[in-house]
Amino acid sequence: MLGERRDRGLLLRVVHGTLSGRPVLRELVSELCGVPVSSVLIQARCPDCGGAHGRPVVMAPAAATRIRVSLSHVGDTVVAAASLDRAVGVDAEPADAATDPERTTAIEHVSGREGADPLARWTSIEAVLKADGRGLRVDPSAVTFGRSVDGVRMLARLPDSDRVYEVWEAAADPELRISVAREL
Repeated sequence: MLGERRDRGLLLRVVHGTLSGRPVLRELVSELCGVPVSSVLIQARCPDCGGAHGRPVVMAPAAATRIRVSLSHVGDTVVAAASLDRAVGVDAEPADAATDPERTTAIEHVSGREGADPLARWTSIEAVLKADGRGLRVDPSAVTFGRSVDGVRMLARLPDSDRVYEVWEAAADPELRISVAREL
């Protein structure tokens, strides 16, 4: 484990050298709820094909089903987030991805050219779409960003929803660009 953030009912963890994020999610859920790791059941089901992939959901124990979770994989690194009572999404990309002109062009094509940092914009968009639960079934360009009343937090919305997400970059690992979105 390299990085972790604890913030008002949210845990974020970066773990290197693993290909599976579910054990990391089970640990986070256990810590947030005070239940044994062995009792935590997480399932993912694709809403399109029914396959065992898609958004992870805490299914058991009953005391933990109010925890919302999200995963991002970057090579053999897992970034996992768990939030008490609020939807959460996390996305990570290699920090050096922005130095690849072809990759930057592809990111700008999908996420738009707003802002000086297309990689930060892309991870923020992905985090919001994961928190929303529909992922890339929603057009990434539909995510809009603004500043909160306090001028510090970045807020995001989707045009067909009343939900608002707080979005920030997590500095949990210098080799990754990590964005977290959590429903307000």
